[in-house]
Amino acid sequence: PDVQYTVTVTPDPAGGGGVTKFPEKPTYSPGEQVTLTATPSLGYVFTSWSGGASGTTNPLTVTVNNNLNITANFTSVPDHTLTVLIDGNGSVTKTPEKTTYLHGEQVTLTAVPGVNSNFAGWSGSATGTENPLMIVMDADKTITASFKSDIHTLTLLANPTGTGTITPNPVKSAYYDGETVLLTPVPAAGYQFAGWSGDLLGSNVPGQLVMTKNSTVT
Repeated sequence: PDVQYTVTVTPDPAGGGGVTKFPEKPTYSPGEQVTLTATPSLGYVFTSWSGGASGTTNPLTVTVNNNLNITANFTSVPDHTLTVLIDGNGSVTKTPEKTTYLHGEQVTLTAVPGVNSNFAGWSGSATGTENPLMIVMDADKTITASFKSDIHTLTLLANPTGTGTITPNPVKSAYYDGETVLLTPVPAAGYQFAGWSGDLLGSNVPGQLVMTKNSTVT
């Protein structure tokens, strides 16, 4: 019969993580390649292979020419802190809400604007405007949630009256300073869009208006 070999992988410490083998088989033919992927548990990091393999490459491909007994070494790391700062009128909820987090733990941050405010974005250890925001705790993190007040109004007019409408995006009663509003003309039957006037010039569709004051667009 053909010679067959085994590949045994043991995590150290037990509970520090797991290892998958691809392909996953009870035995392997001589020269067959197996890919090992180490996945640390929360609170641990993968550090190295030992025994029948070495190094820190992960995933690791080994060639089976004898029975292999391999150890995947994991090391515990200290918990991480998450500090959320507020700039403006609003608040942030953390899910889960904890004092410290295990390495690799996922946390969802939800920005909640206050009255007459809008969420403007994240800064620090996170960026962008995604809300809610999911982060992975792989280090201590400090994140600032910025909120801007709705202080500018936007008046939209068709010229002549009744020849069409203008659709803003986003649709709001007021806009915070520096917010961008996209304006799309919707001509009435028998009319076509000719251009912008007032606080927005040109003929781009949609028109892009940055709110720096109370504005009127025709």
